[in-house]
This record gives sequence, structure tokens and C-alpha cells, in this order.
Amino acid sequence: MKRYSRITQLLPWLICTLGAIFYSYEYFLRITPSVMTNELMHFYHIEDGALGSLSAYYYYIYTPMQLLVGVLMDRYGPRRLLTIATLCCVVGSVLFAATHELFIAEIGRVLIGFGSAFAFVGVLKLATIWLPRKYFALFAGLATSLGMIGAIVGDNLMTEMKNALGWQETVMISAVFGVLLALAIGLFVRDKKVFDNTPKVTSGLVNFSDALQGLLKIALTPQFWIVGAIGALLYIPASVFAELWGIPYLEMHFHFSDTDAASAISLVFLGWVFGGPLYGLFSEKIHSRNIPLIVASLASTLAFIALIVPSHLPAWSVFALLFIIGFVASGQSLVFAIGKELGPIKLSGSSIAFVNMAVMLGGMLLQPILGYCLQYFNNDYHAVLMIIPIGMLLAAILSKFLLKETACRSKDVPASVYNLKVVRQHLPSS
Repeated sequence: MKRYSRITQLLPWLICTLGAIFYSYEYFLRITPSVMTNELMHFYHIEDGALGSLSAYYYYIYTPMQLLVGVLMDRYGPRRLLTIATLCCVVGSVLFAATHELFIAEIGRVLIGFGSAFAFVGVLKLATIWLPRKYFALFAGLATSLGMIGAIVGDNLMTEMKNALGWQETVMISAVFGVLLALAIGLFVRDKKVFDNTPKVTSGLVNFSDALQGLLKIALTPQFWIVGAIGALLYIPASVFAELWGIPYLEMHFHFSDTDAASAISLVFLGWVFGGPLYGLFSEKIHSRNIPLIVASLASTLAFIALIVPSHLPAWSVFALLFIIGFVASGQSLVFAIGKELGPIKLSGSSIAFVNMAVMLGGMLLQPILGYCLQYFNNDYHAVLMIIPIGMLLAAILSKFLLKETACRSKDVPASVYNLKVVRQHLPSS
């Protein structure tokens, strides 16, 4: 009996972790162009703007797919969708690595983006199904951290491998790992609990018509757009700087080698690894989502300005600032908890996917925009990168004045599910 009880406690976390590994894998694939900028530009005879567009093909499909992914998750559940999505990433990686044609490489990036579109929403859908509600914000931070670990591995391991083996061979090896991961997800992930001693709040899978109507209602709710905008602006240090333009910036401005630049940029992701879960715990402790978001936005703004404004910095301070930027910006993961709390629990996939769509829209637009700005301003990184702290300052303003506080509670979950002591202390005395 004890053994069965231990299994029932561990199984939800194991299932959710397996989904999070897929998110880590897709993040590994997402940042591939950032560690191969020189190789890709030389191989395809392209410049900064075209490289930004090649990288952004991932976002061109990933971002609009979020509207459909949420509906599909709510209708069909994560197991089959995550298995197929992983295989799409594998096929896209093979195309990206096996061709000499830029057009085929772009198709490969589109397929990687298509499969990756299911990853983060699928992870959080699994968390909604399998984990107690009080752990959702914590797991959102942990899942984001695992994604960042994928980025760290990508920055460092991929740099070493492409220097030793070549960039195409490196991408092919990552495709083999994807096949093994797809098998594991198909065999072990489950869409619903086989045991549950807690009161039900969710109603399981919904029909397609209801899911589409729910998505329309979400899209017409201004608060979803506001929280999505905050998430996109706070994610810029990762989506625009760390994922693409950070390595060439460090190489050009601080004269880092490609290996040193990749190691330095990985500190942004490492900071995110530690910060994401802590923001989740902090938010639950103070029963507020807005306060941590404001702190994250203001601290990120100051840290990024400290990195790009000085004309010279010692290497140790560059490394320290990159870690701090990742750590303080990781409060961004709270926007997904807010998205879940703003909508009905049964449509949690659609709610999270809509917020994720808005977040990815920032990367989709700004990666190529910064590339063309760098061309126009003759690689003046100081001027062009000021877009990033301005965006994060705007996130602080939105969090303070326009975002409504959810107090860590879902709108359609009865108060009895939560800690009543905490709820009552906010009520006026009679």
C-alpha cells in the first residue's frame, strides 16, 4: 500500500517532467541559429537581416499555431499531440541539416516551429491535469527552467559539437534524440489521471465547438492581451537577445570568442533556471501576481541598461550581468499562471496558448526587425539594443496600471479549494 501511495505521488511529476523535457528539446532546436550565425551566413551567402528571417521562420508558424494548439489540447489531450509534435521537430531538423537550399532550410525551420508550438502549452496542460493547483505557478517556473537548460546545452554543447563535427552533423544528432523522446512520450504520458482522491473541478476534454467558442471569448477579453503583451516584453532578453543577437554582440563589442560568447549567453538561461521557480514560490507566498511582475520588469530594465550602455566592461561583470538579467526577467513565467487564472479551467489549454502566442509574437517580430536595424545603423548594437530595456519598462507600466490582480485564484474554482484563511483575511469585517 505504501509503495502504491509513493507511485501515485511521483507519477504526476514524472509525466509532467517528461513533457517538460520536450519543451527543453524544442528550445534547444529554437536557438540553433544563434550558435551558428557565422556558419549559416557563410553557407547560404546571406547577411544579418536574412539570418534574422531564417531564425524567425520558427516563429512565423509557432505564433499563429498557438490559437489552434490550445483548442486541440482541450479537445484531444496532450499525449498524442506531443508525440506527433516531437516527430515534426525531428523531420524539420533533418530538412534543415540535409539541404544546400535556403528555401528547404526555411521549410525545416517552419516544421520545427510547428512541432514546438505544442510543447509549452502541452506541458502546462499536463500540469493542469496532474498536479495540485497550488503547484501550478511553481511548475510553470520549473518548466521554463527546463527550457532554459535546453538553451544552455544548446549554447555550449552545440558550439563544441559544431566546431568538432560540423553544424549539419550536429543538427542530425539532435534529430536522433528527438526520435527517442517521441517514443518515451507516446509510451508513458497519459491524458488523464488513472487515480484521483481530490475533488473534481475540471470537466475533462471539451468538444471542438465549445473549445472554439471559448477561444473567441478569450480573444475578446482585453486582460488576455495585456498579460500577453507583458509576457512578450519581459521575454525579449531571451527571445531576441539570448536566442539570436547576444552572441554576435559579445563577439563584436567585447571581442569574445564564439565559445566564450556562447558560454556567457548561457548565463541568461542559467539565471532563468534559478529565478523562474523562485518567482512562482514568491508569488504564491504573497498571493499576488502583479507585484512580482513589476519587480521583474524594473530590475530587468536596469540590469540590461547596465550591460549595453558602458563602452567597456570587464569580462566578469559581463558574465554577472547576463546571469542577473536572466534571473530577474524569469518572473515572466507568471504570465502563464495569470492566463490560466483568467479563463475557465476546462479551457486552460486555450488560455495558456493564447498568452503564449502573444509572447512569441514579440520574438517573431523583433528578431528580424533588430537584424535590419543593425544593417541600417552599421551594427551599432548600443543604439539598436536600447529597444529591449524600453520594452521591459513598458511591461512594468502595464503590470502596475492595466493588469488586474488575480490573487493566485482561478475565476471558476470555488474558494473552498483554496486556503480559506488566506481568502478571508482579504474580506471586510462585518
